[in-house]
Amino acid sequence: MKSKVIVRYYLIPFLLALLFGYSCYRWNAFRYFMATLMIALTPSAFLFWFLIHPFISFWRKAGVRWTYVCVSLLCLGAAFGLYIISDRLLDYDLGMNLPLVCAGVLIIALAQSFGMRWREQLSFKTLVGLPELDPTGRPESLLTDGIYAVIRHPRYVEVSTGFVGWALLVNFPAVYGLVVVTWIALYIVVIIEEKELRDRWGEKYQEYCARVPRFIPTNWTWNRSSSIYREK
Repeated sequence: MKSKVIVRYYLIPFLLALLFGYSCYRWNAFRYFMATLMIALTPSAFLFWFLIHPFISFWRKAGVRWTYVCVSLLCLGAAFGLYIISDRLLDYDLGMNLPLVCAGVLIIALAQSFGMRWREQLSFKTLVGLPELDPTGRPESLLTDGIYAVIRHPRYVEVSTGFVGWALLVNFPAVYGLVVVTWIALYIVVIIEEKELRDRWGEKYQEYCARVPRFIPTNWTWNRSSSIYREK
């Protein structure tokens, strides 16, 4: 299972990135390509979350299929609009900086190794919100073990850390600005998500919050057994 996770989430994307960088023959082209992807896709990913979670009651009535069709179309439209204006946003380029590239690669590797832990516990269907959209067909349990025994939001820690690494690697002011916006958006996501979990789990989640820190681990030992959303 672990080897499949490594191949799927790390090795294949890394090889594709190297292939694209090699096909461009120029590092600057690769930097620009990655910066464009970040500008176009990151806000769209947050839009996906903010369109679904605050209006979860409405989407449950609409159904899973129509929810993903409607929300995906809106997010694709937003991504396309950002792609159109990305040239202007990336007009100012700080250029390649080797020390920043090295630091960025190390930070990305750190974020990915951290992310590997929570991916062992969450399925793809859980990540895209199927248990929330169709709770009757997908019973759930509160994650309190594995990496979640030492930190409450490992996904968001990985994202916020990884974005810093990529920002250093591409070195565009617009991407540095995107990092700040991402941190703010992630914090809002965390506040909303924790409110949902308190409403759903009550005192059980309150006790979990009192025991486990939100972002910065204080204890690095955990039980590797996982408690995940399960489907019948």
